Amino acid sequence: MGTDLGDIEYQEHNHGCEERKTRVRPGSKIPRSPPNRRRIKEKLERRMTMGWKQIAPGVYQVVPGDLYDIEPGRLRLSNIPPDTRYTHRFSSFKVELGTRDAYNAAAAFWLNESPHFFLTLVGEPGLGKTHLALAIAWNWLEIRWPALQGTMGYYQVSNLLERIRAEYDKPRWQQNGEESIMLNFVQKCGLLVIDDIGAHNPTAWAQEKLDMIVDARYIARRPTVFTTNLAQENLPDRVVDRLHEGVVAVLEGESYRKQKKALALTE
Repeated sequence: MGTDLGDIEYQEHNHGCEERKTRVRPGSKIPRSPPNRRRIKEKLERRMTMGWKQIAPGVYQVVPGDLYDIEPGRLRLSNIPPDTRYTHRFSSFKVELGTRDAYNAAAAFWLNESPHFFLTLVGEPGLGKTHLALAIAWNWLEIRWPALQGTMGYYQVSNLLERIRAEYDKPRWQQNGEESIMLNFVQKCGLLVIDDIGAHNPTAWAQEKLDMIVDARYIARRPTVFTTNLAQENLPDRVVDRLHEGVVAVLEGESYRKQKKALALTE
């Protein structure tokens, strides 16, 4: 018998494979064609580069004040110094022979290509440890995609311990349960940056809280960036072990401050 003239003929692409024809009765619902994977991939790639600039092969950075802006709530919660948004970026970091490995390690960490979720930047003051840590933090904050968007916290280690201590020192009627809100946040936020870890008064209470933070994030495999000088005597043994299990990048060379002083004397 011949084909019913009332049938509707349309073309359907089978996941990028050969084209096929399907017939359906009038009034019936025509099934939606499967999504074109190539077109979706191109759309995502365009979205990833909108408002960004490439600062190294495969390394992108948001142009401050461009398409992607930061929600005020996330910015306040992060405790990150706002003025560093324009100064402490990957594009403004001075890469030299003694800092190249640390720069590459920080970029890999940001691109989620690091072999570990802990990154420790080690070096004398003035070599750029905090610069790289803040560059990672700003890129994290400027992300808007749901898969990557999350909370972030940046703290000098002494300031962090003081904040936790302040919550425990409140009168009982002002305390929100037994667990410190601050301690809970730094244990569970998406990215945590602890600057100058080891540069704190190593009291038993401080060592215990620092160990709790590092251990909780280690167990949960949460991305964490530490900066420290070459001496780690003030750190608990287990914290040192956790840090050395992650990626440790050493910065060497002459500090920025000394270079600026030398340049000023020659002018």
